[in-house]
Amino acid sequence: MTGELLSIIGGLMLAMTRMGTVFALSPYFGAPFLPGLVRVFCAAGLSLLFVISEPALRDGGDWDRLLAGLPGELAVGALLSLGLSVAFWAAQMGGALIDYQLGFGLGGLADPGDPSSTPLLGRLYYYVALAIFLAVGGDRAFLAAAWASFRLLPPGSVLVGERTLAVMVSQAAGAFALGVQLAAPVLAAIFLTDILLGMVSRALPQLNPFFEGLPLKSAIGIMVVIGSLPAVGLAMRATFTGLTTSLVELLTSSPAAVP
Repeated sequence: MTGELLSIIGGLMLAMTRMGTVFALSPYFGAPFLPGLVRVFCAAGLSLLFVISEPALRDGGDWDRLLAGLPGELAVGALLSLGLSVAFWAAQMGGALIDYQLGFGLGGLADPGDPSSTPLLGRLYYYVALAIFLAVGGDRAFLAAAWASFRLLPPGSVLVGERTLAVMVSQAAGAFALGVQLAAPVLAAIFLTDILLGMVSRALPQLNPFFEGLPLKSAIGIMVVIGSLPAVGLAMRATFTGLTTSLVELLTSSPAAVP
């Protein structure tokens, strides 16, 4: 009886390590304004539910197996967090590109979760992405993928291979492309404005296009940002709708994944 109880405790600790990493690193579940004790209780509660629902997770083995499985659980939690983070990074990067083009780069917001300042429009796009994430049920889709990860990658059997790295690079590249696409309407409008200001400065040499163009580019950029927010929402909706698929693809790329 004692051995069986220790095995269940070992399985619970492995599950808590995986979910604790998610609640420490992921953008929504690991929000810096959420108290650490709350995140610990949430991770522990979900882990307990997973262990109760899946008999295979109750076999944590002896202490040697437990200690050997902890690094793998940290790796899986980091993979899940990475898969969720790339979409939010894309939104924030798109806003940051616009910020620097409009001259708002020096007016960053203080972010408690990051020692560096956060771009103004980058934070706006982040909140839009967060709203879309909750609206399409992205939180439930992520938890479903986390639950599926215990079947795809049982505790203690995690390996990161060449294909896993390739999928990670592919998803990061997709996030970069998405960020550029989100900022493309505003960047195009600013580019056309610069061309117009250049033509005006050729006709009126006494006009300084840099100082005269800053308020004009800011006004045009803000109007295009407001007009393009619905398109940003649609792009983020498509990204979060396929969240479970992308996470499962990332997990199954491991050599130790169970088919």
